[in-house]
Amino acid sequence: MNKKRYFVYPYMISLLIFGAILFTAAGLIAYLSTQCWPFLILYPSIFLFMLLIEWLEGYKMLGWVTLDEEAISLHAPLRRTLTLRWQDVRHAGFGGSSTEVLSFDWIYLRTEPLPPRYQHRMHRLPCTPDSIRFQYREDLFQAMLPRLNKPVRTMLEAGRRRMEEQARRP
Repeated sequence: MNKKRYFVYPYMISLLIFGAILFTAAGLIAYLSTQCWPFLILYPSIFLFMLLIEWLEGYKMLGWVTLDEEAISLHAPLRRTLTLRWQDVRHAGFGGSSTEVLSFDWIYLRTEPLPPRYQHRMHRLPCTPDSIRFQYREDLFQAMLPRLNKPVRTMLEAGRRRMEEQARRP
């Protein structure tokens, strides 16, 4: 079976690419307009600082998930792979993260119940060998659902129904 990659936080990948283009263009424009070489150092160093922050956040921002028949695996650059076997998953559900501007829905898979402090701050849930979370995507949800045992599948389906009902409310 082919393994397909699903990004944990697809919007962050897009923002990083956009940031790289923006900072490169700004540095070149500043250099060409002033012929001042510090701009060639300043703008790339700001971008490298942003990459460092993303690297420190590892699984949270730049990770990807692969599914196979035995387990779900979470990968990230320069990090060890976290693998959670389907038979070990006992708790799963949806959680949210929101700011004044954006709101994201997350799916979590855990061996233990979710601590209440993470229910509305899902982006802060640490990824460990016993806990994996990723941003909700319908294609990933559908690919994962048949691999889960029946009680966990029921939990996830109920969570999705609640999430859809909340989205319909004004």
